[in-house]
Amino acid sequence: MALAFVRLRPGIVGETKRTTHLVEVVAETGKLMFLPGFGYPTLCTLYLQPNSFDILDGVQGMPCDRCLLKSPSPEPPPALVLDEAS
Repeated sequence: MALAFVRLRPGIVGETKRTTHLVEVVAETGKLMFLPGFGYPTLCTLYLQPNSFDILDGVQGMPCDRCLLKSPSPEPPPALVLDEAS
């Protein structure tokens, strides 16, 4: 699942509420998932309205704890092979 980092624009909410959320990217279109009548759903079930948020290059500011808890785990690292000669 591809995810995008988004954050509400200044003035929409107070600075302390401008956490970085995660929104799913639709694989077929490369666009953010959008539910007509609701908006753009974040992993924490907040629905963002068009033009109310910015798409970010990465986490900026405080991340949304609930989005992080619901995000998929990263791939595990490959198994390490120790060089016996060391």
